[in-house]
Amino acid sequence: MNKRIRKKQRRLRELHKQEQFFREKKLLPLFLRKQRLCTKAGYAQAAAEEISGDAVISCRLPGGRLAFILSDGMGKGRKAAAGSRAVVNRLRRDLKGGMSVVRSIREVNRHMIETEPGREDFATVDLTILDPVKRKAKFYKMGAGASFVVRENRVRKIQHPALPVGMVPKLQLTHTLVQLKPGDRIIMVSDGITEADRQDMSGQWLIDFLKARCGSRSACPGEEGALKNPSCPGEGENIENKGIS
Repeated sequence: MNKRIRKKQRRLRELHKQEQFFREKKLLPLFLRKQRLCTKAGYAQAAAEEISGDAVISCRLPGGRLAFILSDGMGKGRKAAAGSRAVVNRLRRDLKGGMSVVRSIREVNRHMIETEPGREDFATVDLTILDPVKRKAKFYKMGAGASFVVRENRVRKIQHPALPVGMVPKLQLTHTLVQLKPGDRIIMVSDGITEADRQDMSGQWLIDFLKARCGSRSACPGEEGALKNPSCPGEGENIENKGIS
């Protein structure tokens, strides 16, 4: 009995080594490879004032992941814009440098509190980390509005309450994990959109709008400025730094 088990274990180890070899050499048959998601990104922006207080940016991360960052600074106009740009640029720098998401957000929070002690200055963080190989998206939200995953004619709302960065020294960080499928669309918006209809603070109007506009696979709002040809990361179009400079 033990001899048969040991023989089976040896055989499994051999098969595992063979699989690793073929993966490294990229010789696995197509039906054994897990296809990564191909992506394209676009954005749209409007401001009640001359300058929007929102900032949005996207970048590639180590390991082939993608980061999409949206921030809304406190107040309006130039002051809010400066705060949100500082947040997204610092997050981009830390994430691209290999820092973990949790530590990156905490570093932004620490920096905002220590730079202006006693001054009320905060910003929201809406961060989505996309892994095209594993087909997974992680949503991190600090005081941010809801995000939406559109799949055919269904819309999933992603939200969880949390304080913006820059308010309290210790943050409670959580995330929502979503398994993606080809054709899924991720919509990230600031509270200027989710709270546009004061009679519908739940945002049901936006869900209905996304079902009607995106469920038929027509262009979603903002996709007019997206990449013309969907491509996998590193193949053709570049989403690096799309949003702000």
